[in-house]
Amino acid sequence: MKKIFYYFIIIIVYSSVLNAQTNIDWCNLQFPESGTINQGQEFIVYAQIYVAGVTDQTGQGTGISCWIGYSTTNTNPNNWTNWISATYNGDAGNNNNDEYKADLGSSLLKGNYYYASRFSINSGSYYYGGYPSGFWDGTNNISGTLTVGDPMPVELTSFSASVIGKSVKLNWKTATEVNNYGFEILRQAHTSTSLNVTDWEKIGFVNGNGNSNLPKSYSFTDRNVNSGKYSYRLKQIDNDGTFEHSKIVEADLGAPTKFELIQNYPNPFNPTTTISYDLPEAANVKLTIFNILGQEIATLVDGFKEAGNYSVNFDADNLDSGLYIYKLQAGSQVQTKKMTLIK
Repeated sequence: MKKIFYYFIIIIVYSSVLNAQTNIDWCNLQFPESGTINQGQEFIVYAQIYVAGVTDQTGQGTGISCWIGYSTTNTNPNNWTNWISATYNGDAGNNNNDEYKADLGSSLLKGNYYYASRFSINSGSYYYGGYPSGFWDGTNNISGTLTVGDPMPVELTSFSASVIGKSVKLNWKTATEVNNYGFEILRQAHTSTSLNVTDWEKIGFVNGNGNSNLPKSYSFTDRNVNSGKYSYRLKQIDNDGTFEHSKIVEADLGAPTKFELIQNYPNPFNPTTTISYDLPEAANVKLTIFNILGQEIATLVDGFKEAGNYSVNFDADNLDSGLYIYKLQAGSQVQTKKMTLIK
């Protein structure tokens, strides 16, 4: 009795497999009929399918697979080898067709292409859709055409600099990007005593977004900048190493208004810390480190300095833990502060 029951189950399953829907009543290449893009841009292609009893239900029909294919020759899609899997996009049409879509453009190089749709249901035979209204036949329902042009360069829409305390914040935006590896941040300092300028200096790097058709925003902060006038520009670099410079923006950090020795940071520290100071006018400057007994152990600065904001690093790797004093002398003005080394 059990054997008869098992055989009965097997027959039912086998019969279901044989009777699974594999025929497609209708499919097409919905739109667009044609297009022109730059290399790296999206190009979304839509296709629809109707299978009686399957797609006329609400939601995605069971067992349906869809692809958008392309070729450089206008031949029967049955011979094409390049197919991109499409995703369900919703119900459409009076007969409640199922619509699918795929991005055809992003992966294509410069050139001319033909495209069509391909469907199957329950892993059955392939059916090919043409534009505008049915199975591909090369006459009434044909392949779409796509022209892919040269890649668009990175389109920079804005670039600005703003002074925030002792920092300069750079902001920039792009409208589109193709093969964008990233941006080198370049700075040029103007001296306060002449019209001379330094060479451009790389002070940072910000990763790009590769390929994008959407606006992207970027920022970079140049911290602890000495007073003075600075120019900034971006060096946009492609993945292949080619580059292009942006326009130049400027930031002016005026001279400080008072003489000040700033608390070192970090504090406590181990073994390095940064000591900053402000000079409202040019002077001979000496910055000295003393131990708690008043013995001089290091001189960090000893010479003439223009008015401005300054920072210097102090490395106490060879010193013991403890309290230390640092003194700034500029002309007749003197200030001292304490710092703690903990190892």
